[in-house]
Amino acid sequence: MKAIGAILVALLVTGAQAMASTGAGNDQGMGNLATFFVAFFVLIIFFQFIPGVALFVAMVKGIFSREIRKPAEAVEAARSNH
Repeated sequence: MKAIGAILVALLVTGAQAMASTGAGNDQGMGNLATFFVAFFVLIIFFQFIPGVALFVAMVKGIFSREIRKPAEAVEAARSNH
């Protein structure tokens, strides 16, 4: 009976140590595929941001421009430029 108790205690101690180990062999970082996946979506957002900023600047420029045209003059000016 003492032998079985000693074996159980030994197993519990070594099992507890195994559970508390740092897991240095495990890779905790992102893999290459996950990095490419995140980078792909960052590029999508970045390339959507550039036209958005260009449209915003054009909108602000149009709002605060000093030149005021009537709608008919704007259409005629657009036709004469093409």
